[in-house]
Amino acid sequence: MASPRVVVVFGATGRQGGSVARALVKDGQFAVRAITRHGDSEKAKELEKEGCDVVVADLDDKPSVVEAMRGAYGVFLVTNFWEDMDEEREFIEGKNAVDAAKECGIQHFVYSGLENVKELCGYSVPFSDGKGRVEEYIQSCSLPYTIVRLPFYMGNLFHNFISERQEDGSYHLEIPMEGHPLHLVCVRDVGPMIVCIFGDPTEYAGRTLGLSNEQLTVDEMAQQMTECLGVEVKNGNVLLSEFCKRNVRGIDVYCALFKFIQSDLYKRDMELTRKLNPELSTFRQWLARNKEALLAAMNK
Repeated sequence: MASPRVVVVFGATGRQGGSVARALVKDGQFAVRAITRHGDSEKAKELEKEGCDVVVADLDDKPSVVEAMRGAYGVFLVTNFWEDMDEEREFIEGKNAVDAAKECGIQHFVYSGLENVKELCGYSVPFSDGKGRVEEYIQSCSLPYTIVRLPFYMGNLFHNFISERQEDGSYHLEIPMEGHPLHLVCVRDVGPMIVCIFGDPTEYAGRTLGLSNEQLTVDEMAQQMTECLGVEVKNGNVLLSEFCKRNVRGIDVYCALFKFIQSDLYKRDMELTRKLNPELSTFRQWLARNKEALLAAMNK
């Protein structure tokens, strides 16, 4: 019996890459080569126990990336802007992975990208623009690819977007959407989407796919949080101009990103996402699963 084809997963110890690695293992069509810079970390050891072949490589070191890809069928690449918030470094890391994939004859390269907002709108969103430049580089190469673009993680609610408890006992959901609905994704649902893409390259090769589990206004999110968490959550109605004054790491990047998310150029396809993963979580289901952890985070 032939050995299963290998898919190399970068960022495997992170949220998105980990979701992809685990979904591929569970599906069983492919063997998973999970890439990390820290092979002795607890997360790397967990991946080994779950059936991944953990390999040490560094996207800043192209030769190590080439070695990690040798003999593989496919690659899933996600890069981490927030590690050092350096757009140029993120572009170079992406380019190194693309060049290594070409050298190794990778047959399907799936990239977690985003729009090049500077090209589209004239203002810079470094978190997005570097990924957009990698997308453009991929498209300029003779490399079979699929690009996926994800929206706001539901899990981001653990960080920066919920107020401390107010005097009246309520909490404020402080996402600066100014009445615009927000596309959401549950990161654990991403893995099965990527499995579907690798499993049907004829359908998805050469395409850029904007994905989203659900689209809700901040009012709707706050209402569902009130119902699911058992505490009162209100829309904080925070303006983008006020949000931008906060003393939070990367606040200028967040503000430019929310400006773009509010625009008509930001597009995600919920119907296509449901096709890729018919068992998508709703925001309400995500809240139910994460109720205790989210309440704990809100009351720190």
